[in-house]
Amino acid sequence: MKTGSLEREGFEHSLLDAVDETLCLVLSERTKEAIYVHMEKHFDLRREEIPRKPDLFVSCLEKIFGRAAPVLEKMMLRKFYSKLGIDFEEKKDWGFKDYVISVGRSAAAPSSDSFFKVCRSSR
Repeated sequence: MKTGSLEREGFEHSLLDAVDETLCLVLSERTKEAIYVHMEKHFDLRREEIPRKPDLFVSCLEKIFGRAAPVLEKMMLRKFYSKLGIDFEEKKDWGFKDYVISVGRSAAAPSSDSFFKVCRSSR
């Protein structure tokens, strides 16, 4: 497996963990599971698809939690950024998807470390 795909996998795992942990913290384990079942049944969104479909996930949260959805989103994002060792800074006019895409691009881009490994091995 390539380094970029490993980093992407770590990114997705961290996001899903942050979502799980936030839902459990605010609600409960059973309620979290019920929300995932509801999202799959009514919105055709499986838990594993959240990192690739952040817009749909936000739509689900808005329909389920109404005006409380943005509070949950920020909690999830703070936890997600913390897991990645990144300081979370709110940006004007950014939504959940923008923050996820921003970090996702970094995860998908080859790191400078892997770039140097490639350069050294091609000598």
